[in-house]
Amino acid sequence: MQVNYHSTFIDNYSATNSALRTSFRGERYQWDFNGRCKLSRKLSVFVNLSNFTSQDEADYQGWVAPERRDQTIGYSFIVAGGISAQF
Repeated sequence: MQVNYHSTFIDNYSATNSALRTSFRGERYQWDFNGRCKLSRKLSVFVNLSNFTSQDEADYQGWVAPERRDQTIGYSFIVAGGISAQF
């Protein structure tokens, strides 16, 4: 199990008109899970879940406030799995 977090940060700063052209990225959590089960000495199965809570990220224009939300950056939930063998 793994979690990645970043708090709100300035993505772009404009010195000429900071109230309108400065942009911020909102905070975001991403939860991942990686699992592996060994079936024999040379054979195992695995599953990887990336962003299994499907967290998005907000972009804000000017300052961080709900009414200043400019866009939402979507991140997908990704599942990968398979069989691993050694020869």
